[in-house]
Amino acid sequence: MSNKSLLIILFIFLLTPHLYSQSDTLNEQRYARRIVWRGGENALRYLVEIEKLENRNYQRHLREYTTMLYIDVSLTIGEYRFRIIPYDILGRPSEGTQWMNFEVRLTVRQQLNEVLIIDAADYSSSGEQKSESESAAAERNHRFNTAGISIGSSFIDPLAIIILNGTYAPLQIQNIFFEIGCDFGFLSIYDDVELLFCVYPYINIGYFLPFNNKGGIFAGVGAGYMIGVYHFEDGKADISVYGINFFLGINLFDMINISYTFRTNFDNSSNKLSIGYVYRFME
Repeated sequence: MSNKSLLIILFIFLLTPHLYSQSDTLNEQRYARRIVWRGGENALRYLVEIEKLENRNYQRHLREYTTMLYIDVSLTIGEYRFRIIPYDILGRPSEGTQWMNFEVRLTVRQQLNEVLIIDAADYSSSGEQKSESESAAAERNHRFNTAGISIGSSFIDPLAIIILNGTYAPLQIQNIFFEIGCDFGFLSIYDDVELLFCVYPYINIGYFLPFNNKGGIFAGVGAGYMIGVYHFEDGKADISVYGINFFLGINLFDMINISYTFRTNFDNSSNKLSIGYVYRFME
């Protein structure tokens, strides 16, 4: 054997481990996928199951619960399938979707750029492809942007309350919202009070958990400061007190808010129950 042939064989021998190493690196590289589905009726959360095809059999790869209508996953190259199992408000699973197959593979473009930027296939629970507009709508459903007016009572002073408020959910923080509002209080339960008027501006931060179609439940905490005046037959008394708010509520059909607030300054406390109209901004 010539020296030239020996050099070629030696070169191939040294190159082979490097090629295997590159192949392993490609196989271990992870690529982003997003799976989107439509919500089932009365579903509170969803179980996402993903299996990977290995040695001609599907093996469990991922099981994750979410309250969203989509999930972002990071997968290596291969063949997969997934299904969605809705759970109701009592934690009971309902019948899941059929298994849906998809593949993560390296395209020519990805080989050239060594970067994978591909949108995941979007499926509904019926197996139909889900449009980009429907996916965006599912994300918007978790944002609680509103403006509204309500009436309520603290059952003590003030007996009647008018509430003006608005909420805003930042784009980058799903489900979290901020609320700015003001209570206008009237009427007293005490006979010697001729007139009562007070205002309570406040700011809250809350969490909104949407229903599948319209509305949802929300809860949070905040603070405010009440100023006002009592008028008596022989004089008046000013009101000046801060409060910490703890609130819980439900939004029905994106247009009706029913909420309960517990308010305290750690010396005294009060309650507020209210119902009102709200306009929800979905854009």
